[in-house]
This record gives sequence, structure tokens and C-alpha cells, in this order.
Amino acid sequence: DDAALADAGPFVGGSGTAAVTGCQGQPFNSVGAAYVVEHGHTTGQPEILLFDKPVECGPAGITTLGWDTDNALLGPLLPMQWIGIQLSAAASGTYSFTFVSPPAVGQAFATYYELHDTGSQACISQMNGTTTATLNASGTIDLSFSLMFAASPAISTGSVTAVPCAGSYASHRND
Repeated sequence: DDAALADAGPFVGGSGTAAVTGCQGQPFNSVGAAYVVEHGHTTGQPEILLFDKPVECGPAGITTLGWDTDNALLGPLLPMQWIGIQLSAAASGTYSFTFVSPPAVGQAFATYYELHDTGSQACISQMNGTTTATLNASGTIDLSFSLMFAASPAISTGSVTAVPCAGSYASHRND
């Protein structure tokens, strides 16, 4: 299973569905990989990355510091899109989306990213929508979400199982 592979070296893991409209209305209708990040933005606040392409948990993917700014590393997957969702606590529950990072108790923060070989764009979640997370003993997180991103009037939804990716880093493109 995907959780057992988390420490077995490079792999592509996680699964689910998504119907996401990003900053400029770009479609994001599949999940190529979904990970629980080891090195997130804030200690004690789990982060989940959902990709539209099969991004690797390994040195050719998100275990390389600065992966999200390295077009040479990601080149074969470009153009690509991903969502980062940060929960306010390492606990199962329902979280309301906010536009403030780090999120306060009971909240989640999401960012949509789009990366091309000629540049990138990002937009953050608005204050409408929720995510429900179930943290499993295996380290996986079952996540369903419904939210709206800034600069996009459409509701984005999805349901994924994210697997732990040892040594992985959150996106720092727009920190």
C-alpha cells in the first residue's frame, strides 16, 4: 500500500478526485499524487499537497529543498498545478478555510499554484468553504474539501487520500 511505500525510496503515491478552478479558471480535474508533507510551514500544522501530475516523493520531486522553484527538476511535468492545504492542528475534524497563514484553531489555509516553463502564478483560499480531514494511524490523511480561490468565482472540490512523504518540503514559492 502507499503508506508502506513512504519510506521505501522514490515513489508516486496518493489518490483521489478533484474539480478545481484555479486563479485564472484553469482546470485541475485529476489527482496525479497526494502527499502529507514532512517539513511544512508551521510545526504541528499538517500540510497536504495535491498535484495534477505524478510528482515523485523522492529526489526528482518534493524531497529536494526548493523543488517548487526548480524548473529543471520539474521540467518533464510542466505545465503543472498543485494545491497546498495547511490544517491548524494534527487532528481529525472539519476546518473552515481562511486567507491567513498560519491558520488559527479550527481553520485551514489553501494555496493554488500553477507552474509553466515561462513563469508561475498563485492564489490563496478565501474565507468560504471547508475541509474535513481524517488522520489515520498509518500516517495517511483522508481529505475532502470545498473552497473558492481568490480571483476565481468557481467552487473547487475534491476528495483524496494523501500518503506520508518522508523528507518532503512544502511549497515556498510565494512565502
